[in-house]
Amino acid sequence: MRLLSWNIQSTKGCDGVFNIHRIIDVIKAFGELDVICLQEVSRNIQAYNDDDQKQLFEDAFEGYHSVWATGFSRPLANGKCQEFGNLTLVKQGKLLDQRIHQLPAPYVSPAIQIPRTIAEAVISYKGNSITLLNTHLAYHSEFESAQQIEHLTKLRDQILSHQKPPASQPNDAYHLAQRGQHVLLCGDLNVDLNSAKYTRMTSEMAWLDAAEIPLENNDSAQRQPTCGVFDTNLWPEGAHVRDYFLCSSLLHNQISSVDVNTLTMASDHQPICLTLKD
Repeated sequence: MRLLSWNIQSTKGCDGVFNIHRIIDVIKAFGELDVICLQEVSRNIQAYNDDDQKQLFEDAFEGYHSVWATGFSRPLANGKCQEFGNLTLVKQGKLLDQRIHQLPAPYVSPAIQIPRTIAEAVISYKGNSITLLNTHLAYHSEFESAQQIEHLTKLRDQILSHQKPPASQPNDAYHLAQRGQHVLLCGDLNVDLNSAKYTRMTSEMAWLDAAEIPLENNDSAQRQPTCGVFDTNLWPEGAHVRDYFLCSSLLHNQISSVDVNTLTMASDHQPICLTLKD
Protein backbone atom coordinates (compact mmCIF):
# COMPACT_ATOMS: atom_id res chain seq x y z
CA MET A 1 0.00 0.00 0.00
CA ARG A 2 1.35 3.42 -0.99
CA LEU A 3 0.18 6.68 0.60
CA LEU A 4 1.16 10.23 -0.33
CA SER A 5 0.96 13.36 1.83
CA TRP A 6 1.57 16.91 0.62
CA ASN A 7 0.87 20.46 1.76
CA ILE A 8 0.22 21.97 -1.67
CA GLN A 9 -0.04 25.62 -0.48
CA SER A 10 -3.24 26.01 -2.52
CA THR A 11 -1.13 25.05 -5.62
CA LYS A 12 1.18 28.08 -5.23
CA GLY A 13 4.71 27.18 -6.26
CA CYS A 14 8.00 28.67 -5.12
CA ASP A 15 7.87 30.84 -8.26
CA GLY A 16 4.72 32.52 -6.91
CA VAL A 17 2.52 30.94 -9.60
CA PHE A 18 -0.64 28.95 -8.81
CA ASN A 19 -0.64 25.84 -11.02
CA ILE A 20 -2.73 22.82 -10.08
CA HIS A 21 -1.66 20.94 -13.20
CA ARG A 22 1.97 20.65 -12.14
CA ILE A 23 0.84 19.53 -8.67
CA ILE A 24 -1.20 16.78 -10.32
CA ASP A 25 1.73 15.83 -12.57
CA VAL A 26 4.08 15.49 -9.58
CA ILE A 27 1.57 13.29 -7.74
CA LYS A 28 1.06 11.06 -10.77
CA ALA A 29 4.82 10.72 -11.20
CA PHE A 30 4.88 8.73 -7.94
CA GLY A 31 3.05 5.95 -9.78
CA GLU A 32 0.20 3.90 -8.38
CA LEU A 33 -1.08 5.37 -5.10
CA ASP A 34 -3.72 3.90 -2.81
CA VAL A 35 -4.26 7.10 -0.84
CA ILE A 36 -3.53 10.78 -1.55
CA CYS A 37 -3.61 13.21 1.39
CA LEU A 38 -3.46 16.93 0.62
CA GLN A 39 -3.38 19.93 2.94
CA GLU A 40 -4.16 23.60 2.19
CA VAL A 41 -6.69 22.83 -0.52
CA SER A 42 -8.71 25.90 -1.54
CA ARG A 43 -12.15 26.34 -3.06
CA ASN A 44 -13.24 29.60 -4.70
CA ILE A 45 -10.94 31.92 -2.70
CA GLN A 46 -9.74 34.80 -4.83
CA ALA A 47 -6.39 35.17 -3.05
CA TYR A 48 -5.64 31.51 -3.83
CA ASN A 49 -6.39 31.50 -7.57
CA ASP A 50 -10.20 31.48 -7.18
CA ASP A 51 -10.54 27.90 -8.46
CA ASP A 52 -12.27 24.84 -7.01
CA GLN A 53 -9.23 22.75 -6.23
CA LYS A 54 -11.19 19.98 -4.52
CA GLN A 55 -13.24 19.41 -7.67
CA LEU A 56 -10.18 19.63 -9.93
CA PHE A 57 -8.34 16.98 -7.90
CA GLU A 58 -11.40 14.72 -7.91
CA ASP A 59 -11.62 15.09 -11.69
CA ALA A 60 -7.91 14.32 -12.10
CA PHE A 61 -8.03 11.19 -9.92
CA GLU A 62 -11.07 9.25 -11.02
CA GLY A 63 -11.62 5.98 -9.22
CA TYR A 64 -10.97 7.49 -5.78
CA HIS A 65 -13.36 8.27 -2.93
CA SER A 66 -13.10 11.82 -1.61
CA VAL A 67 -12.95 12.77 2.08
CA TRP A 68 -13.12 16.55 2.49
CA ALA A 69 -12.49 18.38 5.77
CA THR A 70 -13.03 22.11 5.43
CA GLY A 71 -12.50 24.49 8.32
CA PHE A 72 -15.26 26.84 7.14
CA SER A 73 -17.82 27.17 4.36
CA ARG A 74 -18.87 30.68 3.31
CA PRO A 75 -21.69 30.91 0.74
CA LEU A 76 -21.16 33.21 -2.22
CA ALA A 77 -23.74 35.08 -4.29
CA ASN A 78 -23.07 32.77 -7.25
CA GLY A 79 -24.16 29.71 -5.26
CA LYS A 80 -20.63 28.43 -4.64
CA CYS A 81 -18.84 28.35 -1.30
CA GLN A 82 -15.43 29.51 -0.15
CA GLU A 83 -13.73 26.63 1.65
CA PHE A 84 -10.23 25.67 2.80
CA GLY A 85 -9.03 22.43 4.31
CA ASN A 86 -7.65 18.92 3.91
CA LEU A 87 -8.56 16.48 1.15
CA THR A 88 -8.03 12.71 1.26
CA LEU A 89 -8.52 10.60 -1.86
CA VAL A 90 -8.83 6.84 -1.30
CA LYS A 91 -8.81 4.31 -4.10
CA GLN A 92 -12.24 2.76 -4.57
CA GLY A 93 -12.62 -0.53 -2.72
CA LYS A 94 -10.33 0.49 0.16
CA LEU A 95 -12.45 3.08 2.02
CA LEU A 96 -14.43 1.57 4.91
CA ASP A 97 -15.59 4.68 6.76
CA GLN A 98 -14.94 8.41 7.06
CA ARG A 99 -15.36 11.23 9.57
CA ILE A 100 -14.49 14.91 9.89
CA HIS A 101 -13.10 16.43 13.10
CA GLN A 102 -12.51 20.01 14.19
CA LEU A 103 -9.26 20.61 16.06
CA PRO A 104 -9.07 22.78 19.19
CA ALA A 105 -8.88 26.52 18.48
CA PRO A 106 -8.21 28.34 21.76
CA TYR A 107 -8.29 32.11 21.57
CA VAL A 108 -4.71 33.20 20.89
CA SER A 109 -5.08 36.80 19.66
CA PRO A 110 -3.18 38.53 18.13
CA ALA A 111 -1.86 35.39 16.43
CA ILE A 112 -3.39 34.50 13.05
CA GLN A 113 -5.68 31.45 13.21
CA ILE A 114 -7.11 29.19 10.52
CA PRO A 115 -9.85 26.73 11.55
CA ARG A 116 -8.04 23.38 11.58
CA THR A 117 -9.59 20.02 10.76
CA ILE A 118 -8.86 16.30 10.48
CA ALA A 119 -10.03 14.21 7.55
CA GLU A 120 -10.40 10.70 8.99
CA ALA A 121 -10.52 7.76 6.58
CA VAL A 122 -10.69 4.12 7.68
CA ILE A 123 -8.98 2.06 4.98
CA SER A 124 -8.65 -1.68 4.52
CA TYR A 125 -5.17 -3.15 4.88
CA LYS A 126 -4.11 -6.83 4.92
CA GLY A 127 -7.44 -8.08 6.24
CA ASN A 128 -7.50 -5.41 8.95
CA SER A 129 -7.89 -1.66 8.80
CA ILE A 130 -6.03 1.59 9.38
CA THR A 131 -7.55 4.82 10.62
CA LEU A 132 -5.77 7.51 8.62
CA LEU A 133 -5.81 11.06 10.03
CA ASN A 134 -4.93 13.77 7.50
CA THR A 135 -4.35 17.17 9.11
CA HIS A 136 -2.54 20.52 9.13
CA LEU A 137 -1.67 21.91 12.55
CA ALA A 138 -1.32 25.47 13.82
CA TYR A 139 1.76 27.43 12.87
CA HIS A 140 1.45 30.85 14.52
CA SER A 141 0.66 29.71 18.08
CA GLU A 142 2.60 27.19 20.17
CA PHE A 143 -0.28 27.05 22.64
CA GLU A 144 -2.80 26.21 19.93
CA SER A 145 -0.46 23.65 18.38
CA ALA A 146 0.09 21.92 21.74
CA GLN A 147 -3.65 21.57 22.32
CA GLN A 148 -4.12 20.12 18.85
CA ILE A 149 -1.37 17.54 19.39
CA GLU A 150 -2.95 16.52 22.70
CA HIS A 151 -6.29 16.16 20.92
CA LEU A 152 -4.80 13.96 18.19
CA THR A 153 -3.11 11.73 20.76
CA LYS A 154 -6.34 11.28 22.71
CA LEU A 155 -8.19 10.56 19.46
CA ARG A 156 -5.63 7.88 18.58
CA ASP A 157 -6.04 6.24 21.99
CA GLN A 158 -9.81 6.39 21.70
CA ILE A 159 -9.75 4.73 18.28
CA LEU A 160 -7.44 1.96 19.45
CA SER A 161 -9.64 1.29 22.49
CA HIS A 162 -12.55 0.24 20.26
CA GLN A 163 -12.59 -3.43 19.36
CA LYS A 164 -13.70 -4.54 15.92
CA PRO A 165 -17.41 -5.47 16.18
CA PRO A 166 -18.36 -9.07 15.36
CA ALA A 167 -19.81 -9.63 11.91
CA SER A 168 -23.04 -10.88 13.50
CA GLN A 169 -23.87 -7.48 15.00
CA PRO A 170 -27.12 -5.85 13.74
CA ASN A 171 -26.83 -3.78 10.59
CA ASP A 172 -27.89 -0.47 12.15
CA ALA A 173 -26.42 2.92 13.05
CA TYR A 174 -25.31 1.70 16.48
CA HIS A 175 -23.03 -0.97 14.99
CA LEU A 176 -21.94 0.19 11.54
CA ALA A 177 -19.12 2.59 12.50
CA GLN A 178 -15.67 1.27 11.65
CA ARG A 179 -12.49 1.80 13.70
CA GLY A 180 -9.00 0.90 12.57
CA GLN A 181 -6.75 -1.63 14.28
CA HIS A 182 -3.92 0.82 13.54
CA VAL A 183 -3.71 4.63 13.46
CA LEU A 184 -1.67 6.59 10.95
CA LEU A 185 -1.32 10.36 11.25
CA CYS A 186 -0.05 12.37 8.29
CA GLY A 187 0.29 15.93 7.13
CA ASP A 188 1.96 19.24 7.80
CA LEU A 189 2.24 19.12 11.58
CA ASN A 190 4.34 22.30 11.82
CA VAL A 191 6.62 20.48 14.24
CA ASP A 192 10.36 20.74 13.64
CA LEU A 193 12.29 17.47 13.74
CA ASN A 194 14.76 18.94 16.26
CA SER A 195 12.16 20.49 18.58
CA ALA A 196 11.16 19.55 22.10
CA LYS A 197 7.62 19.13 20.79
CA TYR A 198 8.74 16.39 18.38
CA THR A 199 10.67 14.66 21.17
CA ARG A 200 7.58 14.70 23.38
CA MET A 201 5.37 13.30 20.62
CA THR A 202 7.75 10.43 19.89
CA SER A 203 8.55 9.62 23.52
CA GLU A 204 5.88 10.17 26.16
CA MET A 205 3.06 10.39 23.58
CA ALA A 206 4.30 7.19 21.87
CA TRP A 207 3.92 8.29 18.25
CA LEU A 208 6.31 6.39 15.96
CA ASP A 209 7.92 8.38 13.16
CA ALA A 210 7.56 6.20 10.06
CA ALA A 211 10.48 7.87 8.28
CA GLU A 212 12.88 6.90 11.07
CA ILE A 213 12.03 3.20 10.91
CA PRO A 214 13.70 2.43 7.52
CA LEU A 215 16.76 4.43 8.64
CA GLU A 216 17.36 2.22 11.67
CA ASN A 217 19.09 -0.45 9.55
CA ASN A 218 20.74 1.91 7.06
CA ASP A 219 23.58 3.91 8.58
CA SER A 220 24.38 5.71 5.32
CA ALA A 221 20.84 7.01 4.71
CA GLN A 222 19.87 10.55 5.74
CA ARG A 223 16.53 12.07 6.66
CA GLN A 224 15.11 13.99 3.72
CA PRO A 225 13.74 17.52 4.27
CA THR A 226 10.09 18.27 3.58
CA CYS A 227 10.04 22.08 3.72
CA GLY A 228 12.21 25.12 3.03
CA VAL A 229 14.16 23.40 0.27
CA PHE A 230 13.54 26.21 -2.24
CA ASP A 231 11.50 28.94 -0.51
CA THR A 232 14.03 30.47 1.88
CA ASN A 233 12.08 33.74 2.09
CA LEU A 234 9.21 32.04 3.89
CA TRP A 235 11.56 29.54 5.55
CA PRO A 236 14.86 31.37 6.35
CA GLU A 237 16.06 28.36 8.35
CA GLY A 238 16.39 26.52 5.04
CA ALA A 239 15.62 22.85 4.39
CA HIS A 240 14.09 21.03 7.35
CA VAL A 241 11.38 18.50 8.31
CA ARG A 242 7.85 19.45 9.39
CA ASP A 243 5.70 16.96 7.41
CA TYR A 244 5.27 13.45 8.74
CA PHE A 245 3.72 10.02 8.74
CA LEU A 246 3.37 9.05 12.43
CA CYS A 247 1.88 5.72 13.43
CA SER A 248 0.68 3.68 16.37
CA SER A 249 2.99 1.00 17.73
CA LEU A 250 1.57 -2.11 16.04
CA LEU A 251 2.13 -0.63 12.57
CA HIS A 252 5.88 -0.43 13.18
CA ASN A 253 6.76 -3.68 11.45
CA GLN A 254 4.71 -2.84 8.36
CA ILE A 255 6.74 0.24 7.33
CA SER A 256 8.69 -0.44 4.16
CA SER A 257 9.93 2.99 3.05
CA VAL A 258 9.32 6.73 3.20
CA ASP A 259 10.40 8.76 0.18
CA VAL A 260 10.41 12.52 -0.37
CA ASN A 261 10.44 14.31 -3.71
CA THR A 262 13.01 17.02 -2.93
CA LEU A 263 13.21 18.27 -6.52
CA THR A 264 9.78 19.81 -7.11
CA MET A 265 9.18 23.53 -6.56
CA ALA A 266 5.41 23.20 -7.06
CA SER A 267 4.81 24.08 -3.37
CA ASP A 268 6.85 25.37 -0.45
CA HIS A 269 6.53 21.83 0.98
CA GLN A 270 7.72 18.58 -0.57
CA PRO A 271 5.46 15.54 -1.16
CA ILE A 272 6.21 12.45 0.93
CA CYS A 273 5.26 8.87 0.08
CA LEU A 274 4.88 6.04 2.60
CA THR A 275 5.01 2.42 1.44
CA LEU A 276 3.56 -0.30 3.68
CA LYS A 277 4.42 -3.95 3.24
CA ASP A 278 2.06 -6.15 1.22
